[in-house]
Amino acid sequence: VPLVLYATERIHPFYKGKDHRVSIIKAIIYTGNVLALYMTKPPAFKYKSGMYLFVKCPDISKYEWHPFSITSAPGDDYLSVHIRTLGDWTTELRNTFAKVMFMYELKTIC
Repeated sequence: VPLVLYATERIHPFYKGKDHRVSIIKAIIYTGNVLALYMTKPPAFKYKSGMYLFVKCPDISKYEWHPFSITSAPGDDYLSVHIRTLGDWTTELRNTFAKVMFMYELKTIC
C-alpha cells in the first residue's frame, strides 16, 4: 500500500493534467533559509486558503515534484510560496535562485 500511495502522489500532476507553466515575478531569500517565490497566476487557476501546489524545477530534476502551501490569498493576482530549505532539493532550489539574484545584482551595479 505505501508504494501505491507514493506512486500515485508522484504521477498526480501528470494524471490530473494540471501542469501549468508560470513565470517567476520575484524571488526573495529571507534569513532562516526561507525562499519566497512569487509567480504569475495561470488563467482560470482557482484555489482556497490552505491549499498546496506542486513545484518542479527542471534545472534541479526533470521529474521531481514537491508540494508547498500556497501563501498568497485567493484574490491576489499572483501565486506565492514560502519554502524553508531543509533537504537537498529545497537547498538546491534556494542556491539556484541565489545565483540568479547575484548575477542580476552584478548587472544592475555594473
